[in-house]
Amino acid sequence: MLLDYAEDIASRYMQFIGRLADVAERGELVGDLVRSAVRSCLIGMQAAGAEPKDVRLILNDLITEHIGKLHAGQNKARWVLGAVRHHMEFLLFLEENNELMKEQSRAARVASGLH
Repeated sequence: MLLDYAEDIASRYMQFIGRLADVAERGELVGDLVRSAVRSCLIGMQAAGAEPKDVRLILNDLITEHIGKLHAGQNKARWVLGAVRHHMEFLLFLEENNELMKEQSRAARVASGLH
């Protein structure tokens, strides 16, 4: 049930990002808006209970679906959607490594006896 809500969030953000990709095709700069939308999407999905592996699966499916709908000459839109995938992976990598560093720090404090 929670993943359904996360999928709804991702779907709405991907619709917005799809429109940004169309704007990019007209030569407008949309990079900051795309990165902001990806970040907001991830925050919303995680708030809905999605784990990083769930986020990857859901967004990768949606990105692939959007890329599949593009015409052969829509190179800028294709680039924008590729950038979405890369930025998602980057943010998830940071999140996962941040959690790993916290766990290692806690383990080191427990092992050293410091509180």
